[in-house]
Amino acid sequence: MNFLIKVLTAVLLSLSTFSSGVAARGKDTSLPESNLTVSVYNHAVIPAATLREAETIAARISGIHVVWLNCSPRNPMTGAVYKIAVSERNLQVRVGRHSLNLHPSVLGISYLASDGGSQADVFYESIENLRGDGPTQPAIILGHVISHEIGHLLLGTKSHSPSGIMRPQWDREQLSLAVAGLLFFTKSQSRLMIDRLLKATSTAECSRGGPEYSATN
Repeated sequence: MNFLIKVLTAVLLSLSTFSSGVAARGKDTSLPESNLTVSVYNHAVIPAATLREAETIAARISGIHVVWLNCSPRNPMTGAVYKIAVSERNLQVRVGRHSLNLHPSVLGISYLASDGGSQADVFYESIENLRGDGPTQPAIILGHVISHEIGHLLLGTKSHSPSGIMRPQWDREQLSLAVAGLLFFTKSQSRLMIDRLLKATSTAECSRGGPEYSATN
C-alpha cells in the first residue's frame, strides 16, 4: 500500500486527544516475545548513524525484537542482486533516493499479497523534504516510515487505520506525535503482528541471487 503524507496547515489537535484513541505505547509486556529479522539495503547511501537511529526508533514503535541486517546494496558494475526475503520473520527494506514512478509525496511502498509480504521500499528524498530544523528529524521520520511499512508487511492489505502509525495520510499532528515519540501501533495491530511472527520460522542473510523489484533507482 502506498504511504502518503500531506503536511496540512490546520491547527494541531492536542496530544491528549490523540492519545485516547491509540491503545499501544511501545512494547506491551503482556504480549509474548517474538523476533523479526529485517535486511536493510541502503541504496540512498544515507549516513550509517542516521540509519541506526531510524532502526532503533522503528523497533521501539513496533514493540517487536528486531534484528537488523545492514546489507550492501547491489553492485551497479556487476549487476549482482540479492534474494527477496521469503517469510514473515525475514523482511527486506530498501532505502532508495526516490521512486521512479510514484508521486514525490509517497514516502514508502510495500509489495503485498492479501496476507502480507516481505519487501518494502522507502524514499529518502521525500523524507528529507519533511525535515525541520532539528538534526534528528530525518532519522525520526525514516524510523516511522520503516515501521509503517513493516506493519503493512505483517498485517497485509487493508491494514490502514484511522489513528496511530498505520494512518494512511499524516498531517502536522502525526508529525508532532512522531517527534514526541507518541505514534504507535494499536494494541490489536501489535497482537496480530506478533501472532503472525510466532507462527513463522526463517533464517536471513544478505546473499546474492533471485529477483529484484524496480520501484527505486
